[in-house]
Amino acid sequence: MDFQSENRGLPSPAIIIIKTTMTQFYENVKKYFSFLADEFGFHILETNDYKVVWQKERFRISIYFDVRRSYELDIRYGYYGSDAPEDSRFEHDNSFDLYEILQYARLTVDSCFFQASSATEFAEPLERMANLFHVICRKIDLFLPEAFDALIEIRDKNCLIYARQKEQQKLEVLGNEFWKSKNYSSLIQLYEIHAEILTPLEKKRLDYARKKHRESTISLLRVARPLSENGESEFPTEPK
Repeated sequence: MDFQSENRGLPSPAIIIIKTTMTQFYENVKKYFSFLADEFGFHILETNDYKVVWQKERFRISIYFDVRRSYELDIRYGYYGSDAPEDSRFEHDNSFDLYEILQYARLTVDSCFFQASSATEFAEPLERMANLFHVICRKIDLFLPEAFDALIEIRDKNCLIYARQKEQQKLEVLGNEFWKSKNYSSLIQLYEIHAEILTPLEKKRLDYARKKHRESTISLLRVARPLSENGESEFPTEPK
């Protein structure tokens, strides 16, 4: 009997490592996040593929570990209103990450990104993440509907800032393209549409483009205007 047939049906080493990691991750989450149960009355609702979800009434805290790719650790916090079904799943649309929670708590840290060095070396960053979340929970009353409403406002502001940054990046790229090619008419149109977010440099460019566009328009009119026998224009320079 060869090695393959002899070991057929047995789990591969990779599967054994993953299953062991799942067990270790669950045990470490219970250990380092035990304050959620001891101080705030949470209980573990579910564990599923490197995710542990704690629940208290309609508040949920989910701790993730991406063991297959980046080894990144993350926390998401959510609140479900009175109309939400009891078995509502934790979705990104109605939950908030650690960065948004830190904004609400008005805490400044060097980094809110936690990543393990391997599939099995996650205990240390998990402990640091739990300690940071513990500080947050002691500083503010996170587990109130009002906190969830405040987090929604923070997310809306973040989305607005992000959208404006993307718009400014697009404006900068197109503006530079029109400026370098001396396409002043397109530059004027672009900048006038986004007049509220123009930088001081872009405002100067707009003034210059308008000036050059007027000069170009006047030159074209002079060239196109037919002359009479005495060399004067047959058309008045200003309408009568």
